[in-house]
Parts: sequence; structure tokens; C-alpha cells
Amino acid sequence: MRSKGRVARQVLPVLLLAVVSAVTPASGAARKAAPRTAAASPVPPLREAARAFEAAQLLSGAARLAALDDLDRSLPKIVEGSGSAERSAALALSGAVRYARANFAGAEDAYRKSMKGAEKSPFADDAAFAAIRSVEAQGQDAEAAREWAKWEKDWPHSPLFHEARLARAWNAMRRGDLEDARKTLTALTAGAPWSSADPRVTLARATELALDKKPADALSVLGPVHPGAAATYLYALCQSESHSLLRAAAAFQEVADRYPGSPLREAALLGKANAFLAARDYHSAASEYARITSLVSDPAIRAEAELRGAGSLFLTGANDSALTLLRGVVARNREGDVAARAQFLVGEVLTAEGKPAQAIVEYNRVLTSYFRHAVAASAQYRVARSLDALGRRADATGSYEAVVRGYPLEPEAPAAAYLAGVGLLAQNRPLAAAPYFQLVLDRYAGRSDPNGLVVFASPEHQELVEAALCLLELSYHRAGNLGQLSGAPHLLLQHMPASHSTWRAYAILIDADAAAAMARYADARTALEALIRDFPDHPLGASATRLLAWTYSREGEDSLAIATEERLLARYGAHGDDAVVSGAMLDIAHERFNQRRFREAAAAYEDFLRRYPAHPKRLTALYQAGLCYMRLDRAGDAVDRWETIMRDSADSPVAERAWARTGDLYFQADRFADAKRCYRGLLEHFAGSSAAAIAMLRLSQCEYNAGNDAAALELFANTISTYPGTPAAHEAQRGTELALYRLSQSKDGEAVLAKLIEQFPSSPFAADAQMKIARRAYGEKRWTDAADGFRKVVSQFPGFSAADQAQFLLADCYAQAKQTDDAQKAYEQFLSFFPSSDLRPTVQFRLGLMQFDAKDYTRAAVAFTLTLEDTASGEVTAAALYNLALCHRLLNQSEDARAELERYRASFPGDARAADIAYQLGDLADAAGKPEEAAREFEAGLAAHPSLKQAPELAYRLGHCREQIADPSGALRAYVQASLNGASSDPFRLSAVARCAALYEAKRQYGRAIESYRDLIRNAKDRELVAAATERASQLEAASREH
Repeated sequence: MRSKGRVARQVLPVLLLAVVSAVTPASGAARKAAPRTAAASPVPPLREAARAFEAAQLLSGAARLAALDDLDRSLPKIVEGSGSAERSAALALSGAVRYARANFAGAEDAYRKSMKGAEKSPFADDAAFAAIRSVEAQGQDAEAAREWAKWEKDWPHSPLFHEARLARAWNAMRRGDLEDARKTLTALTAGAPWSSADPRVTLARATELALDKKPADALSVLGPVHPGAAATYLYALCQSESHSLLRAAAAFQEVADRYPGSPLREAALLGKANAFLAARDYHSAASEYARITSLVSDPAIRAEAELRGAGSLFLTGANDSALTLLRGVVARNREGDVAARAQFLVGEVLTAEGKPAQAIVEYNRVLTSYFRHAVAASAQYRVARSLDALGRRADATGSYEAVVRGYPLEPEAPAAAYLAGVGLLAQNRPLAAAPYFQLVLDRYAGRSDPNGLVVFASPEHQELVEAALCLLELSYHRAGNLGQLSGAPHLLLQHMPASHSTWRAYAILIDADAAAAMARYADARTALEALIRDFPDHPLGASATRLLAWTYSREGEDSLAIATEERLLARYGAHGDDAVVSGAMLDIAHERFNQRRFREAAAAYEDFLRRYPAHPKRLTALYQAGLCYMRLDRAGDAVDRWETIMRDSADSPVAERAWARTGDLYFQADRFADAKRCYRGLLEHFAGSSAAAIAMLRLSQCEYNAGNDAAALELFANTISTYPGTPAAHEAQRGTELALYRLSQSKDGEAVLAKLIEQFPSSPFAADAQMKIARRAYGEKRWTDAADGFRKVVSQFPGFSAADQAQFLLADCYAQAKQTDDAQKAYEQFLSFFPSSDLRPTVQFRLGLMQFDAKDYTRAAVAFTLTLEDTASGEVTAAALYNLALCHRLLNQSEDARAELERYRASFPGDARAADIAYQLGDLADAAGKPEEAAREFEAGLAAHPSLKQAPELAYRLGHCREQIADPSGALRAYVQASLNGASSDPFRLSAVARCAALYEAKRQYGRAIESYRDLIRNAKDRELVAAATERASQLEAASREH
């Protein structure tokens, strides 16, 4: 009975041995009777042929091939002279030999003949299994997949059934049918649960996940231990896909070092170099590529390494060296993708050196010799860019068109189409340019969200589409094809997402111009008004405004178009209708005012007033004239116009603004008596208007500016109480603070403020006044008085907007006075009084600091955690997160500490605590017995510019970790770095010097060891250490003299 534990690679040996053993061997006499001559050898019996095959398999190189060839030539005679029983075995052996010789078609033929002859044999399933493997070896995976399905139906009880399913899963993965592979592997592990622990099944499951772009899941399946070259190589690939490039490099190196005979070795060497290239460490990548070219035998891998090594040098800026290497790659690889890419990079190097003419020659060589390769599209595009750089615009446009025509599906096609359109438009060929812009829109503007807005894969795609759409509309506009412009381009513009792109702005302007030209005035007006609103400061605003005025005139609103108004005045000014002419004159003045042409506008308003002194809009003209003079810094003329309005019509709607504006000008000129007259007039005539609040505020500010703080405070309080919630009330609040501050800074200010509080205890400024008294004591570091003042703010004015600040400062006063218990109670009261205050995270943080200082790390951790849960400033959040990690460390919660430190690093990369974070993580890893991880962290700490005090310790700890991982050279470098940092007597520096001495001795560099001992003698404070160093230095010096 056959064993149930056979695996695929054992099928052929078992089959051969089992069948051959059933055949009666030739007698010894017969073998002895067979003569041996040089001319011909007797046909070996089947058993000896099987043994010869096994022996050939143990050979290598040419000897193996020769042995297999001899055996293959002899097997047909054996097959012909065999009986039915031996014939199937002989054919199976023939299939095995042909498979070993890579003659997979011959192997399939032999296995199928063997299967036919052994249909009733217990080994028929083995022959069928081997035949399908031969089909797969020929690259016919689709055919093999169908045969695997048939095989499972034919041999459901075969011991090879689970092996077949595993082979079927790999077949599905090679065909890209990951769903079929997943189902097959699931069926395999369900039918044979023990197979879940089979490394080959694990490898297959991980491979399927990796192919499905799930590297993290694949790594989870592989686990921390992944024996075997294939599993380690897959682990490296997944780490690379997860952007853990250094781990990937280490895993690739492991494949190369631990499995030198693996076919994956050379690919792993290339993979390691690729990891450095992906990490943009171009110097290391170039070094690795140069190293592996002498270590690999596969010409394809060697060529790829040479190409990438040259490319890496180019990225380091070594253009001349890269150019030499690239030309060498092209010379050694005349055909193939490597040569094509190398030739392309020659052009790139020349482009980088500012030699576009020479670069064109090299790109054309790509197009001549490697036009079927993918890089050809890039070469054609770069030719066009180089022609642009040379100023040959027409030739560049032709090259861009060639990219679009020759390589329409390549990534370069949209950019080339856009530039081709730009070139054709510059040649005044708008209709020829339009299709190229349309191509860009077709490629990148084809997807929409549920609201119908176009969705883009990236901001760059959106910008390119906006530019292409704008130029497409411009092309149709220049060609006079407004119907085409108002069709698909117009609809696409309506479905574009909002943006502030200049391209979008011009597209809207062109679209609106076409709409207006086609008498769609409402559409044009809506678009232009939105354009002016959305792009208020854009240079195209003038063009949009002129077009809008033209549109207004077409809709009958002639007064809004200054050109129309000027033509109307020129034609009808002398004898036309006064109403029409006066309206036109006023509209022209308004338009010039809106164009900020204030001098011309003022002259227009004055002309209107002289010609129509009794016009119903005379007051409006006076007010607008005053505004023009104010913009022209002619405040006196402005006041004259507004005073006229106030004198002639004090209650008119325009007078309200005149009172306010005149008062403001007097206020700015420090003429407070006149200003108060105007503001009182505003209050008298317009007490119920929104301007009344401003008037009362300005009266308060007049008193303040005149130095009457007490009167100003009373008026500010009236403003706040009369007009609560208004901008004037907010400004009055600020004025109250200024008045209170000025009072508080005066010699007797504290007494004055106290008297005001007593006199007006319910006034809005009373709380501010008490706050100022407390702040003055705080600023003078009178902590007890300040604390008492802040307590009064909280207790007497609990609804005060700054009550939380008062409570906070109360606690801070206690802290400054070293009254820790009172400070802690005050902070705890703050949390109870003000649960929604913005200061809450800071208070939680300070409580945590106090508990941390008291070594109550558990409560401190809770406080820091609560700080993080609130919305705190970045600085407080960072400090709280770091301190929380320290609490976990001091509580021996290493994993929690590690998690918080990693969270800090992710949230605040590269900040001032970067070195501290790296140190803490390294210390945790070192304590956990993970020297490699610790070394990486200490390296990161050194790279983060640590303090002079911290640098020696980081470098020393790095050296210590490297010694643990058997890297004495790296350790020595770290110790040397530590010896060059910090104070000469720093203990970590001295420890590093001591280790340098020991390592130098181990490397027989006695001179350097003596220097290190002398450093210890000079700087160490420990007498025993000095004595030991002195003794050892003397011994080494004596030994050196003897030699």
C-alpha cells in the first residue's frame, strides 16, 4: 500500500521504485554474459536505468546533462523491449528524464503513454499528476487548470489529492485568478486540516494575499518565523510593499546569505538594492547595484542591476559617471527592455545637464532602435519637451502630436495632447487644437459623483482638466463656433467642482461671453455676477465687469454701462430730457466711483449738482461727493458736503450716514467736541437706527481719547447694556478693558478701580475692574493679594466671561507661592466650575504635572489621559502624551509606554522631543532584549539632533546594542561618536572611550587603544579606572617598543 504522506517532489521517485521493484531483475549470469565493447553498450535493464537516473540527479552542470542525455537515448530501446508491466514504468522513467532535461512536451507525452498503459495500476493517478505538471511547465496554465479539475473528479481518493489542490491553487495564482486560488486553498485546509501547518500551504496562502495587494495580511500569515528561501523572499516583498524598506532589505539579504543555492538568491540581491532605491537612499542603492553585478550569473539580473546602478548615480548628481555607465549598459545589451531604458536615461542625463539638442539625439535612438518598448512613448514626449526648450515650438507641437497618435493609451498621452493643443492654438489653428483638448477631457473627466459633479483622481488631474476646458472653449471662441462652445464644453463647465483656479475663471468668462453673444443674457448675467463674486481680486475682474455692463445694457439697464452712458450724454446732453440726462450723469458718476476713479467721480457729482441743484437725488450726490473727497484725502471738502446735508435735511435717510461719517472724520482729527456734536445729532435724529449704537460708542471713545476714563467707562457700560450682542457692544467691551487697564496702570489706579466697583457693583465693567486689580497684583508678584483678587472675581461675578481665567490664575498664584495643596484644590475646583472651558486641558495637564512631581504616577497618567481626550493646543497635547508615556514607564507598563511613544512620534514627527522619543523607545527595546530594534531607535535619536548632554548616552547605547548583535565595527563607530560629544568627564562618554580602547585592542590597533586609555587617564574621576587605564596603557606601550 502506498504511503499517504507523499509530496509532489516525491511522486516520480516513488513511482519508479515501486514499479521497477515489481519487475523481475535480470539474472547475474545474464549480466555477466553481456560483453562490454567500445563500439556499443548493452541496453541496461529498467532497474539499472532507474538507478542511473537517480545517480544523474546527484550530478551538476555538464556532467548531469550528459548523463541524462545518455539515459534518454537508451530508454526507447528499453520501452520497446519491455512487457506491459515494465512498459508503463519505462515510459514514466522516460518522462522523468525528459522533465529533468527541460523537455516538458516530451515528458508530457511519455507520462500520458505511461498512464494509458497503467490505467488499472495503482500508479495511474501518479502518471496523470506528473503529466499535468509537465503541461504547466510548458506555460499552458489554462489547459492545466482544466485538467486539474478533471483529475480531482477522476481520482477523488488519491493520496495525491491534496497535493493536486495545492498545485491547482498555484496554477490559479499564475493565471491571476486570485478568487479561485483562495477558494482552492480554503477547500484544501478544510479537507486536510493538518495541511494548515504545512509551510508550502502557508507560503501559498501568503502569496495569494500578497498578489491581492494585502501585504499586511500576508505578513500575518507568514508569521515572525518564515523558513525557506521562498517564504523569506515573499516576506521581503511584503515588507517592501508595506514601506518597511529597511526590513525588506534585511530580509532580501537573509535570502542571499542563508540560501546561496536558491534560484531566488540573485533576485534577492537585486531586491535589497531596490529597497534602498525606493527609500531614496541613492548612494547606498548605487553601491549595492555595483556590488551585485559581480555576484550574479543571470544576465538579465546583471543588466538590470547595471541599469539601476547607473540611474541611482544619476539621482545622486554624478551625471558624468552615470552617463558613462548607461552607455556601457546600452553597448552590452543591444536589444531588450534594459537597453531601451538605458538609452532613454542617457537622454535624461543630458537633459538634466541642460543639453536639450544632444538629448534629442539620444531620445531618437530610443525611437529608432526600441520603438516597440514602453519607454518609447516617454522618449517621444521628451523629444518634444527638448524641442520646446530649444525654442522650436512648431517642431515641438509636431512631436506632441506624434505622442498622441502613436501612443494614445500611454500615461504621457494626455499631457502631450494638452501641449499639442497649446502649440496649435499659438499657431492660430484653433479648430485643429480643439480635439487635443477634448482628448484630455475624455481621459480625466469621465467620472461623476451622485450629485453629477466630476470626480478627479488627483488635484493635478483637476487642474489639467480645467486648463484643457478653458483652452477648448477659447479654441471654439476664436474659431467663431459659438454653438459648439455652448454644447458639451458648457455642460462640462456646469458639472465641474467649485475651485479658485485661474483656468476656471477664464473658462467662465469665455462661456459667458458666448452666451451673451447668443442673446442668452440671463445666463451670461448670472455667470458674470458669480464670477465677480467668487473672484473679487482676480485680474479678469475688469473684463468681467465690462462684459456685465454690456449685458445690462442689452437687458435695458443702460445706466450700468459707462460707455453707453457717455455716448448718451454726447448725443442728448444739450437738449435731451432732463430726467434721462440727469440720470445718465448720476449713473456715470456712480460707475466711476465703483471703478475707484474718485477724482473723475467727484467731478461728475459736482457737475450734476451745478446742473441740477434741486434734483431729488441732490443729497445722494452730495454724500457720494464727500466719499470721493475722503478717498482722495481731502477730508475738509468731504466734511463740507456732509455738513450741507446735515444742515439742509437733518432727518433724511442720507443724513444718517452723513452724521456718522462727519463725526468719524472729526474723531480721527482729534476734534472731539465737533465729533460729539455729530454723534449727539445722530442719536437725536436716528435713535432707533443701527447707527445709534455706533454713535454712543463713538461718544464713549471721545471721552476715552480725551482722558476721561471714568466718564468713558460709564458710556461704554451704557453702550453694552443698551445694545447687547452688537459689534458696537463688543467694541465697547474692548474700550472698557482699555480704560480699566489705563486706570490700573496709574499711580492710584487700584484705589480708583475699587471705588468704581463699589459705586457701580452691577455695571458690566465691574468684573473687568476687579480682574484688573488682581492682574496688577499678579504682575507685581504679590501672590496672596492676587489670589484674593481672583477669588473675588469668581465669587462676586460668577457669570463673568473671564471667570475661568480668574480661577486658573488663582491656582497659579498658589503654585507660584509654593502652596501646592491649595493650588491643587484650586485646579480641581476649576474642573468642577468650568467643565466646558478652553483652559480645561491645560488645567488637567497641570494637575498631572503636580501629581507626577508627587510621584503619584497612576493619578498623573489619568490626568494626562483626560488632557488628551480634550481639545488642547498642540504644545499641551504633545507634552501630555510624552508625560503619559513616562508615567507608564515608571509604572512598569512597558507596552503601554511603547504605544504612547509611537503615537507621539506619529502625531508630532521631527519635533523638539524627537531625540527623547527615540531614546525612550530604544531603552524599552534594550530592556526587552531587542538590541536590533534598540539600535535603530538610538540611531534615530542621534539623527534628531539631541542635546550635548544626551548625545553621548545615545551614541554609547547604540554602540552597546551593536556589540550585542555582533557588529563590532558599527559599535566602534558609535563609541567614537560618543567620545566626540558631551563634556570630557561625561560618564557615558568615558564608558564609550573605554569600549573604544577594548575594541581597538581586539583589532590590534594598539596606537588608538593607547590614545583611548590616555583619554581616560586625563578625564576620568574614578581613581581605580585611572589606575587601570594607566597600567594598561603602559603595558601596550611597552609591548609596542619591544616590537
